[in-house]
Amino acid sequence: MLIKYVIISSRVQTASLRVTVPASIKSLNYIREYAETGAVRFKPDVNTKVFLPSEEALVLIEAALATTKLKDGFNYKLHSIMRKFFSFIEDKHLSADDISSDVIKEFICFAHDSNSGSMGYVIYSLRVLLNYLRSVEAIDLKFDFNYFAPKSNPKRIIAAFSKEEISRILTKINTTASIGKRNYAIILLACGTGLRGIDIVKLKLSDIDWKSGEISIIQSKTGKPVKLPINGQISNAIADYILNGRPKSNCLNIF
Repeated sequence: MLIKYVIISSRVQTASLRVTVPASIKSLNYIREYAETGAVRFKPDVNTKVFLPSEEALVLIEAALATTKLKDGFNYKLHSIMRKFFSFIEDKHLSADDISSDVIKEFICFAHDSNSGSMGYVIYSLRVLLNYLRSVEAIDLKFDFNYFAPKSNPKRIIAAFSKEEISRILTKINTTASIGKRNYAIILLACGTGLRGIDIVKLKLSDIDWKSGEISIIQSKTGKPVKLPINGQISNAIADYILNGRPKSNCLNIF
């Protein structure tokens, strides 16, 4: 009864609430949709008011996006850029049949003025659209987008600790305490093997081959197996923690 009341109320009050609380109206629409269909589609509505090309262009856009397997949010961005592209060429009294390299170059320059921070989306949208138009033989144009590909952001390289810095860190650890033995072993293991923190946390006794001095794990981030050597200092630190510092536990993880 409550849902029905909310639905009826929302229908009556929609006009007065639209200006002040549009988010509430959207929420009520979700409730109405759930009451009527038993499901809710949290899909952004495509706003075609900003760039509104012809119906023929909109059909081509929908068909091009149907060839992708992208999430709704990403498709929404591509839809917006493709509408902008068709509005651009239609303002020049052109159609899909008239798309040429010069037209694409001109649009890329035009889009850069308002989409300089998202040119990757612009290039990808045009790729998807042109691939579709070629597949249905609407055009026979091969365009090299590599020249216009946006530069990737420079990666920040984190400097590694020097041997002296690692030594200074280790000397500050109280290895007579249980937690100190644990921290000492973890830091040595991280610095000596380069293992990620998540892989150190998941490390098990069965992952260590004490005779060969190797650790064999499946990396949590990549899912790929890796085998890494450990020196005597690392293996001794791990053994010292297991034998003299680790609390009694049925947990298979060392740390």
